[in-house]
Amino acid sequence: SFTGRTKIDNAFAARKLEPRIALEAIDSDVIKTYVRLGLGIGIAAEMAVQDVLADMEKNDAKGGLVVRPVGYLFGQNVARVAFKRSAYLRNFVYTFAELLSSRLN
Repeated sequence: SFTGRTKIDNAFAARKLEPRIALEAIDSDVIKTYVRLGLGIGIAAEMAVQDVLADMEKNDAKGGLVVRPVGYLFGQNVARVAFKRSAYLRNFVYTFAELLSSRLN
């Protein structure tokens, strides 16, 4: 459920479709490698394909992948980050938090 798999399964079931899943991987680089090898299509989070999107913007097809947004089919997933209340946080933790969201400062 952490990877959004439940939402993907529910989306297929709601349309009475049964996907043929040949391989599964949690790591997005592994998923992209499977697709490059011609083993099918991959479903990955948008943040995991930013490199491919950047290549597409530059009309650089060297990666051999094309990304299509399909969030409207599967819904959105929310990632959360927790910080321990009253714990000492080092500067790099604050920097990390600021990179995650403009609302965190």
